[in-house]
Amino acid sequence: MRVDGLRQLKKLATMRHVQLTALGLFEARGFDAVTIEEVARKALVSAPTIYRHFRTKEALVIWDEYDPVLLRSLAQHLRTGALGDGIRNGIVRPLDRIYSAEAPRILRRVRLVQKHPGLLAAAASSLRGLRSEMARTFIELGVCRDPLEADVIAAATTTALEVAIGHWARAGGKWPLRRFIQRSLRQLRRFAETTRGPADEKKTRALR
Repeated sequence: MRVDGLRQLKKLATMRHVQLTALGLFEARGFDAVTIEEVARKALVSAPTIYRHFRTKEALVIWDEYDPVLLRSLAQHLRTGALGDGIRNGIVRPLDRIYSAEAPRILRRVRLVQKHPGLLAAAASSLRGLRSEMARTFIELGVCRDPLEADVIAAATTTALEVAIGHWARAGGKWPLRRFIQRSLRQLRRFAETTRGPADEKKTRALR
């Protein structure tokens, strides 16, 4: 493996370790009561290391390494299938694998976010970033006619994901996340079908 690949793996391992340490402290004492310096001492790293990797205290909860994975999968499926199929297959499959392997950590993060206004705002900002990258992917691959269409579809998709993850967390993570994502995406399709006019029929079929 190349040196830069090993360096990246080491960085990710450090970030996961710091995040797990921070989650434990936040759960025990509350998000506002814990400082980055305390997290650093507990994780046996320096505070500048945490600031360099995460930049903000909120990112200790919000951060994960999965958006690039999701966007690569989405792009791959969109190159070979229709928009609707590309979104479903490009999102459901990788998220199913991720949440199956990381469910306890992700569930802890979601629960903390839902309890704190600052974390909710940070999560919304992160989601806007994913939406923008998703819309850019749609435009680059030519699956949307213009930026407005790309932004609307990306916004609907990311909102469906957010809702699905929220319901999954409220259910205690007892069922696979894919059930909630698939149901959310089906609701989007039903809405598109009930609101389309005759001129939209051809486009709606392409989304299936």
